[in-house]
Amino acid sequence: DRSAAEFALARVLLQAGAVGLATGVAALLDAGAVPAALTGGLIGLAANGYFTLVSLRPLSAAGAARGPAVARNFYMAAAGKYLIVIVGLVGAFAQIPSLHDQHHALALLAALFLVQSAYWATPLLVKKNR
Repeated sequence: DRSAAEFALARVLLQAGAVGLATGVAALLDAGAVPAALTGGLIGLAANGYFTLVSLRPLSAAGAARGPAVARNFYMAAAGKYLIVIVGLVGAFAQIPSLHDQHHALALLAALFLVQSAYWATPLLVKKNR
């Protein structure tokens, strides 16, 4: 469906802009926090991207039979999103030594929150511009 693809593209572009914004703010405040902010933003982008792709996956079933498939796709997408965020955060805190500095950890979490906020805001912004 073309409108679903356009919506998914708008969602990805808005989130990518949020990653850039978070990284830019981190660069202005503390250059050492840039990798943390970039990592947090990319974790959010990957998780939300997975959710969007799986939940918008075309379904071959038609009519009333489509309901259970939609619900199954949604639950699979949500579970995968949570798994990506958890594994991403555990991996980031284990592999990036600078995250032991509370300011860098805050930059990672702030970027993740900003990307999630962009994900939530997309329907409002896309609807306004139509």
